[in-house]
Amino acid sequence: MHLQDIYIDNAADRGSDPALTYTVPPFEGLTLTWSDLIERSEALAENLSSTGVRSGSRVATVLADHPNVVPALLALWKLDAIPVLLDPEWGESVRNGVLAHSRADAIVSVDEQLAAEPIAGVTDNARPALPPSTAILAYTSGSTAAPKGIPLQHDRLVAALFSSAGKVSGFRGNPPRRFGSSMRLSGAGVLALHYAWSAAFGAEVVVLPVLDNLAAAETYWDDLARNEIDQTVLVPPHYELLPRATKPPETPSSTLFINASGALSVSAHERFTKRFGVSLLNCYGLTETTFACMIGDTDQQGTSSPAVGRPGFRELPGFPATARKQRCRRGCYRNA
Repeated sequence: MHLQDIYIDNAADRGSDPALTYTVPPFEGLTLTWSDLIERSEALAENLSSTGVRSGSRVATVLADHPNVVPALLALWKLDAIPVLLDPEWGESVRNGVLAHSRADAIVSVDEQLAAEPIAGVTDNARPALPPSTAILAYTSGSTAAPKGIPLQHDRLVAALFSSAGKVSGFRGNPPRRFGSSMRLSGAGVLALHYAWSAAFGAEVVVLPVLDNLAAAETYWDDLARNEIDQTVLVPPHYELLPRATKPPETPSSTLFINASGALSVSAHERFTKRFGVSLLNCYGLTETTFACMIGDTDQQGTSSPAVGRPGFRELPGFPATARKQRCRRGCYRNA
């Protein structure tokens, strides 16, 4: 099973339901349904094909918070091409290093038309092969400043997304409906934790103001309430910022919070959950494992705890297909 199959299934099951909504300029008020995402991807695939993208192409993809970002990836996967994810805020040296290391043969910026520009001097026989079913070539600095290329495979990503969705749905008692995204789309981490994971739940992504300053923090709880956000992913600096910069909302928030990207201390977990009266699952994973492999834990009372829990994912033959069959048409998932 490939990542695009999740979106195709959602379009078949709930095609007219909202899949992606923007609350910030320049796309404020725009909502795309699951069917819209597929229709856009088909048109973009034609554009990419006409500019030379084909099966096996490695396409350096400059990410952007744009309505075509998901359709662009779906279009590349439809053509059996491999996106090489580029952060638009990388400096020239890092960007050139990633392009050279990945041996990308084309580059595209996510916009309205999505035309690929060839990169001269790259041929198929001049670059190492990637694993079968590679979905994304992601780059992460890890413990050094030199970016490392990590091929993420379709089947493993799908299995991990479904497994993690099952774990969280079990904690919640039901899958989320509206998934809030308060982070800039910079790479594989935000892409997986917000856009791909929400699709595994069958949930709508709501793009909120980027939570990177005091002004955004001051309106944060109102943004969650106004947009009926019932699940979101933040990183440790957010959990330090919000208790200092904001007061608990007048109406207690029902949002389930997930911590990702780095370790959250016991004190930070306790301070956040007690101040705002919310549940916070602390997850852990490596890019090399394709996704978070430990999704939170609870104490004896069933309340979220600072622990990351035990790995809830086992790769079994046929796991993606099994998980897929266990999905009810309203988006409920269970672990295989």
